[in-house]
Amino acid sequence: MNSQTLPSYDSLSRPLPIWHPKAIYYSLVRLLFQTIGQLSDGIRLGLKYGFDSGVMLEYVYRNRPSGIRDFQKINYSCSRIIIILGV
Repeated sequence: MNSQTLPSYDSLSRPLPIWHPKAIYYSLVRLLFQTIGQLSDGIRLGLKYGFDSGVMLEYVYRNRPSGIRDFQKINYSCSRIIIILGV
């Protein structure tokens, strides 16, 4: 690859403008994790200890979702609908 086509460290380390689509996307994801994500024990653990921590790894290997029960039912139903529709 030509080094002139690669973005420099300085250009990558600058914050994105607020109106940039990636900035909007990551803001929305952060907001959802901090609000609706609190209903899931996995998201709560990830936010508290880090998503690459040993605690999170133990939770993933347990392979049992936990959290607010009604939210799990809604999430499972939506997942099945998405799979059926092929979206």
